[in-house]
Amino acid sequence: MNTLSMRRAAIFTIMLGTACTIQNSYAAAPNETLSECLSNQTTGQDRKALVKWMFIALSNHPELKSMTQITTKERETINQNMAQLITELLTKRCTTQARAIIATQGAQGLEASFKSLGEIAMRELTFNPEFITGIAEYGRYVDEEKMKQSLGIR
Repeated sequence: MNTLSMRRAAIFTIMLGTACTIQNSYAAAPNETLSECLSNQTTGQDRKALVKWMFIALSNHPELKSMTQITTKERETINQNMAQLITELLTKRCTTQARAIIATQGAQGLEASFKSLGEIAMRELTFNPEFITGIAEYGRYVDEEKMKQSLGIR
């Protein structure tokens, strides 16, 4: 292969790679756009409502059910608040982005975008000093010497 043919092949390869990259970025754009909209169009109160809903959903699991005492009325109120928030987000605040993602990715795109919002809401929750103290409590029971010895830490 001569130098000119090698250059053409290299240019073609670069162009093909660029085209694939551009195509992939367009494919991901609706999801990112809806995720951004959900993040930007929710308040701290909205995200706290989401975390409360996640908590009551988790509390339905048989392994956790006995650890919570959520009344039927509280559960109903939290579920109603969540339904209202989702309706508001998809029909008013982020309608254009939701339509775009449904057209390109369907329910999976919606799920991924709301997962991203859930991660943001949980991350915000973890900045609370009481939460930080509570999450670190197990440390009192860790056998530090055993850990150091096993991991080769001095």
